[in-house]
Amino acid sequence: MPKRRNNSGEGVSLFPFMSTVMAERDAESKKTQTIQEEIAKLEGLLDKTPVLATNKPTVVNIPNSRPIPDNAKMFYAIARKGRVHNVDPNAALKIFNGELAKHRNDWLYKRVQRKGAPDRYIYDGQKIAAFFKNYNWGNTRNQKIEIIAKPTAHRLQLVITPDLEKGGTPTENLATPGSPYSEAAATILKDFKAVLMFQVATDSFNTYLEARQLADKANIAAGWELKSEQRVIQRIEEPEIRCLEPAPPRPPGQPDPVKPPPLKPKLD
Repeated sequence: MPKRRNNSGEGVSLFPFMSTVMAERDAESKKTQTIQEEIAKLEGLLDKTPVLATNKPTVVNIPNSRPIPDNAKMFYAIARKGRVHNVDPNAALKIFNGELAKHRNDWLYKRVQRKGAPDRYIYDGQKIAAFFKNYNWGNTRNQKIEIIAKPTAHRLQLVITPDLEKGGTPTENLATPGSPYSEAAATILKDFKAVLMFQVATDSFNTYLEARQLADKANIAAGWELKSEQRVIQRIEEPEIRCLEPAPPRPPGQPDPVKPPPLKPKLD
């Protein structure tokens, strides 16, 4: 057994020291082997893991746009939740104007005479809204039609809300003859002033692209805008209605806020 001399000259065995070194070496060797085995297992799992393919992005091109003609007759298509909901405010306005012609005297609030200009007629918007509250608009494809008279407004609003869950046309049926979308396209084609404006929600770009391709093939003048609105709101220019709650006057010396010019929808 190997020995070494201490200060007194006596021999001291080296076995305990060597045993400790060998034990530490064996322990490190086992740790290294364990780590290598774990690495081998992980590499094996990685080899068996399939490579995930990334989703192909939806590309929507924005071509050169042009203004919508002033005399255009607007139709709308709401692309939302994988369905296209066609909205025709013109049909509702035609019915509204027919009722207005029959009930003008009943709904008139005040006639204002003006020198050198036609008289000004102001109507009771609350009476008009009440008349249409439970009105039977006929075949509306489960769309809710409302006439709104805001207390602070001088004009009525036509609001049309489609059934987003069951109404409209799902993506896979857009090209099917007789589908609501196909029938709406046929109606639009009959009017050379018609413009179809798509209101596209972020969850339905693919649905919009399918519907737009069909509209383009039919030579329908169309445009689109990214819009989360779930309904179509249109101002009714005639008649003027009584404003019940005028906006409070601005404090003296306070300038009007600077507003950017409104961005009108365009054809593309």
